[in-house]
Amino acid sequence: MKELNKRDEKFLRRWKKRREKKCLYVFLHGSVYKGLIVAIITSLLISNLRSEEMSLPEFLIYAIIWMITGFLVELWQFKAIDTMYLDLIDDYDNG
Repeated sequence: MKELNKRDEKFLRRWKKRREKKCLYVFLHGSVYKGLIVAIITSLLISNLRSEEMSLPEFLIYAIIWMITGFLVELWQFKAIDTMYLDLIDDYDNG
């Protein structure tokens, strides 16, 4: 069997917990942590460029768009990281 270094062991422990709650992980990291923050920044920048106050309906549109985008991007990243996890497990088992 192949030996795991400390970094790989840490990654395996953390990812094993995260992959059990895939939907929650993708929603929080994609929609909330990334999408909502980008929506707030976008709304503030656009309102400053137009010298107007930020309107609630405009912000909600940005929030919906960026939260969906963040969700999709994080889903793609989740699949990429999960593939690395499975490859590492497979290398460890077969190595």
